[in-house]
Amino acid sequence: MVELQRLASDTSLDSLMRDSTRHVILRRHGLTADELVDAAQRMANDPDHAERVWTAINTAGAKGKQPNGRIPSTPTAPIHIGTPRAPTP
Repeated sequence: MVELQRLASDTSLDSLMRDSTRHVILRRHGLTADELVDAAQRMANDPDHAERVWTAINTAGAKGKQPNGRIPSTPTAPIHIGTPRAPTP
């Protein structure tokens, strides 16, 4: 969530790059957008838990680190390496 918050506030990216980066962040953490939405809906049913989670996210974001202590980085876009050629006989 810290990475997603930073991404949302990054004004240097266009909407296509922001969307692509969001997918990379979710994939890196083994999540889909639907799973993230489901988790948010479940947290809506437990406001105390949701408040603790958001406090942890905001604290980690303010310190510039994720809750596990790693400094998050914005993932880079995949590099296009070209289309493979047919093998030479």
